[in-house]
This record gives sequence, C-alpha cells and structure tokens, in this order.
Amino acid sequence: MTETYQEVRTEVVESLRLVQERNYGGAEKALQDGIDSGSAQGEELAVLYSTLGMIQKKQGKLQEAWNSYQLAERTVEDDPVLKVLTSRFLLNELGRYDDAIKRAKLILKTAKDVPSLRHQAYSIIGLAYLRKGQQRKAIEMLDKAMENHFMGMTSADNIDFNLVEALVREQIAVDKCQDYIRAACEFARSKREFKAMTVFQQILDSFEKTAV
Repeated sequence: MTETYQEVRTEVVESLRLVQERNYGGAEKALQDGIDSGSAQGEELAVLYSTLGMIQKKQGKLQEAWNSYQLAERTVEDDPVLKVLTSRFLLNELGRYDDAIKRAKLILKTAKDVPSLRHQAYSIIGLAYLRKGQQRKAIEMLDKAMENHFMGMTSADNIDFNLVEALVREQIAVDKCQDYIRAACEFARSKREFKAMTVFQQILDSFEKTAV
C-alpha cells in the first residue's frame, strides 16, 4: 500500500499475534471480522484482505489466498505495491508466468517514477522469462533491474536478488550477475549501509573462491 497510510487496524495486529501462536484459524477470523464490520474502506480494507491472503498462503491454501489478494487489489486498483504482491504470487505460487509478466508490466506504468518498484517489476519479469526458458529476455530484465546502478532507490534493503540467484544456479550470465552484486555493494556504500555492503562483498568474494 502507499507510504502515506500509517495506522494499522487492531484486527491486523491481533491476526499477526495469533499467527505467532500458530492459531491460523483465529487469525483468519480476526481479519474476516474486520472485513465484515464494514468500517474498513480503501487502503484499510486492502490491508485486511492482503494480510488474510498472506496467512492463507502460509497454510498452503493457495486458491483462497489468491482470492483474497485479488479482492485487495480491486479495493485499491492502482496500488503498485499490491501489484508486486500479486505478481509474485502468480509467479511463485501459481506458476502463471505470462500473467505475472502482465501484472508486473502494470507496475512499470503505475510506478514509473518510483525506482524501487520499477526494480521489483523488472526482477519479477526477468524471473518469469527465465522460468519460461527465455534466457535472453531474462538477462535483458537483469540489466533493467540495475538501471543507473540502483541510484534513486532509497535503501539497499530494497534490492531484489531472486533473479540473480536463479541465473547463477543455472550458470547463466554469471559475469552480469557479478556486476549486479558489485553495483549493489557500491550502492550500499553510497548509502552508508555497511551491514548490507559487507554481505554483498561476501557474496562477491564467494564468486572469486569458486573461480579458483
């Protein structure tokens, strides 16, 4: 949801507490009660639905989770963060790669001025192409995901490594993957995020050890 939304409904807080206790049924009921109350509208309602989807996904109730995510998205149709969520669900849980690509391309339209969301969209599209066996397009998306060496993003914590990990696992474009991690390391340095920078450097060092 958008960064302007600050207040968290008590039903969401309670549901997350119940999840920690592995009381998934209670967590779902708390959220459903909030939805059924009729007091939640707009982003509040979308948060209730998306949290419900997350809890259902955690239990392996994929169709129910997908229904909840779709309801969240319909509640706030132009929210790019929700589109990231649904794109990843289509990609990772449902294996609907073409639909994931279409959803992620909508992010590029609705969040064209938000570098971190564009980055997420390109990473999702690239991973979908890779799973479809379209390696060239996947590599193109890797390049786009690190456009301007991540400059414009707010934090190194927002850098997505799923596509890089998948490419390295299949020994595809390993040099480009190293460039990606190197750029991430420099970006973290520029943001003085030294913990992230250390982790990225350790990944780079592991490449060198493997090559020896």
